[in-house]
Amino acid sequence: MKRITILLLAVPLVLTACSGASRGSRTELREEWQTSWIKFVQEVHDFRKQHQGESQQVPTTTWNMTSYGQRVPEDWGIMKRFGRTVEFEGTLKGTLRPSEKNKLMEGQSMKLDLAMPTDFPKPLEEFGGVLVHAYPKSSTEATWEKAPVGAKVRFRATITGVAVFDMPIRGGLYQYHVLLEDAEPLQ
Repeated sequence: MKRITILLLAVPLVLTACSGASRGSRTELREEWQTSWIKFVQEVHDFRKQHQGESQQVPTTTWNMTSYGQRVPEDWGIMKRFGRTVEFEGTLKGTLRPSEKNKLMEGQSMKLDLAMPTDFPKPLEEFGGVLVHAYPKSSTEATWEKAPVGAKVRFRATITGVAVFDMPIRGGLYQYHVLLEDAEPLQ
């Protein structure tokens, strides 16, 4: 009788462990949007349209998100979908250290100024652009500072925030604010 009881208790644990494994790790690059900035923005745009008005799905931006970036809790729908490791390519416009002019997110000592691609295959309806806040992994700061301004860089980072900004002054367009952390250049 004890063996049956133990076996019955062990089965749900095995099933739980297996179901989590099938979804994959948040650091694996399993979906096309995780390696294509253009595809990522298109997916975020589609997600926003599908879940517009739904509670706890897509946050609207805050002053902090606009100014220097802000994490979005992992239990929000958009973070469940996009809060993963990505590999993107952009153009390095420079690095920023904290100053009165350059406010950085708490706990960060450097921010990356990156220009991301905007060559979408078709115009995105109601799209007003993307504001990106990117912070490097602390161990890679010196590497980022040595990189020449204007260089194309491929990097790995973690998406820790995605929010939408409704821009009524520009005809009701939506702008997306994206926070990337632990960015490290790839060679």
